[in-house]
Amino acid sequence: MTNIEEIKSKYPGVEIYTLKVNNSKGEPVSVMLREMDRLAYQTVSKLIAKDELQGVESFLKQLCVDGDVNAIISDFKALRSAAMTILPMLKAEEGELKKN
Repeated sequence: MTNIEEIKSKYPGVEIYTLKVNNSKGEPVSVMLREMDRLAYQTVSKLIAKDELQGVESFLKQLCVDGDVNAIISDFKALRSAAMTILPMLKAEEGELKKN
């Protein structure tokens, strides 16, 4: 994998995450993902409503900035593990609304 500082210089002001999962052979697979933007959120949300794994596959393809994303997508166990890790990221943070 590429140096994290090199990747951050390519994407200034964008958070970079490392996703690590095990494949079906128990071997670790990791990719670096950039922060989700509105377009990625809209696309992935629609896909997840129909097919959760297809939505996660789209998420990985759109946001991967380094690593072998196909090693995760082509391995069912790795893709399911990625889904369990990624899906909570799609939930919005709670805010507060009160009458004045």
